[in-house]
Formats: sequence, C-alpha cells, structure tokens
Amino acid sequence: MRPKFGRDEGNEVFHDWLVETCPDENIEEVTRRKCLINWQKAPVARYAHPREEHLLPLYVVMAQVNAQPV
Repeated sequence: MRPKFGRDEGNEVFHDWLVETCPDENIEEVTRRKCLINWQKAPVARYAHPREEHLLPLYVVMAQVNAQPV
C-alpha cells in the first residue's frame, strides 16, 4: 500500500530514473526516446504511474524541445 503522506521510495526510484534519462546530455537522443517509449520497463514504473496519461505532459514537453532548432 502506498503511503498517503511522506516519503514513498517507489516513487523516488522512478523519479531518479526519469532524472537520469531525460536531461542527461550523455545519452544519445535515439536512446532517450527508446527509454521513454518503453518507460514501463523502468524500475517500479507501473507503481509510480499506473496509467500512461500521467506521463503525457512529459512527452509533449520533450517533443517541443526536440522540435526547436539548436
């Protein structure tokens, strides 16, 4: 059962995975996209995000960032 208040280690594990995957400039863009497409394979992914729509805002932002010229 998830705690209603306080620290939730399951969410922290998934959060750490996102932090390592999204902004890391050492990860090739193709690899990053594969990781995000297959996000459900990340540690405790379905625990932290039981439904896909929780991640839609992240996908929208990532698409916008990638669409901007460098």
